[in-house]
Amino acid sequence: MAFKKLKLLYLAAFLALTPLLAAPALEVRKITPPKLDSLHLGTRITCHRPMRHGAPNMSVTKQGEQIIAHNYGHGGSGWTLGPGSAQHVNDLLLTSEYAHEVTKETPIAIIGAGALGLFSAYDLHQRGFRNITIVADKFEGLTSHNAGGLLAPVSMDNQPEIQGNIDKIGIDAYKFYESIAQKKHPHFKEGAVVVPTYTISIN
Repeated sequence: MAFKKLKLLYLAAFLALTPLLAAPALEVRKITPPKLDSLHLGTRITCHRPMRHGAPNMSVTKQGEQIIAHNYGHGGSGWTLGPGSAQHVNDLLLTSEYAHEVTKETPIAIIGAGALGLFSAYDLHQRGFRNITIVADKFEGLTSHNAGGLLAPVSMDNQPEIQGNIDKIGIDAYKFYESIAQKKHPHFKEGAVVVPTYTISIN
């Protein structure tokens, strides 16, 4: 009798396990954690993109005898807003209370050779200013040479009162780039050039 009961127990246990034995095996994946130590990472820094708290500084001030037109702090949107921002700040300069002190012969120093500095110098040159000097610690390997620019609206959530102004600057910048892309710009007649940005090596 005891043998029969034991036999029935084995049979019941086998029947209970049958669905599990018949089911497909679960897929087990072993995930290896990434190695984030210096031996595996090294130093792969493309560039540093400085940020300024708040909105860009686009203003005209005077310190002593020096008239200063500020055009910086675009928070990673230098290329996006560059042409329009340069036009805007130069307009501010030439309509400011100090405009009568600025003539086409006035020596102008542009501090920085990044996108905003070059756009500012270019726009002034287009307005007839010829005594322009660009002052920079270097002219190669700048953030502007590595940073990408998106032709997209720039949000000023941290200072919404200037959003309308930023929108206009963005539209002016877009028109500048559009004229180049369509080969309609008088100084960039070759149009845009496709430059490879990412390469993938498959071994």
